[in-house]
Amino acid sequence: MPREKYLKELDAVNQELVSFGELVCTALDESMEGIKGWDMAHEKKVILLHKKINRQFLALDEQCMGLIAREQPLASDLRFVMSSLESARRLERCGDYAYEIARTAILLKKRMAVGVEELSQMEQTASQALRMATKSFATKDFAIAREAFRLEEENDAQFKLLIAKLKAHMAKSHADGDVVLRTFAIAHYYERAADYAERIARSVGYVAKGERKYLLD
Repeated sequence: MPREKYLKELDAVNQELVSFGELVCTALDESMEGIKGWDMAHEKKVILLHKKINRQFLALDEQCMGLIAREQPLASDLRFVMSSLESARRLERCGDYAYEIARTAILLKKRMAVGVEELSQMEQTASQALRMATKSFATKDFAIAREAFRLEEENDAQFKLLIAKLKAHMAKSHADGDVVLRTFAIAHYYERAADYAERIARSVGYVAKGERKYLLD
C-alpha cells in the first residue's frame, strides 16, 4: 500500500506539470491576442494569470520537495522528481515572460505598425514547443521531444526574420523607435520561451537514460 501511494504521488506530479504547462501556454496565447487585436483586456488577463501561475508553481515545488523529504527517492525516481521541479521552474519563468509581454504591450503609446505577423508566428511556435515539451516529459516520448526541438529551431528562424524586418523599418523611419524597441523586447521573450521548451524536452533523455549530457545548455 505505501508503494502504491508513492506511485500515485509521482503520477500526480506528472499530471500537475502538464496542467501547469497548459496554464503558462494560455498566458502566452492571451498576450499575443491582445497585441493582434489591440485589446488590452487580454494583457490585463495575463497579469491576473501570472498570479495563478506563481501559486501553482509554489504548489508544485512543495509537492516535489515533499516527495524528496518523505520518500527519499533513488535512481530514476529521483531524476524524475528533480527534473519535474526544474521543468516547473522553467515553465514559471515562461509565465514571467508572458507577464512582461503584457506589461510591455500596455506601455505602448501606439499600435505596432511592423512585426505583428512575425510576433504571432513566434508566439505560436513557442507555445506549441512548450506543449510538446511538457507532453514529451510526461510520456517520456522522444518523438514528441524532437518535435519540440524542431519548433524551437523554427522559432529562432522567425526571430531572425523579425529582427531583419525591424532593422529595415528603422532605416526608413526613426519616429517609431520606441515601438520597434518594445516589439524587439516582446519577440525576445517569445524566443526565450521556446528555448526553455527545448530544455524541458531535452530533460526527457536524462530522466529516461540517466545521462547528464542531456542537461547541458
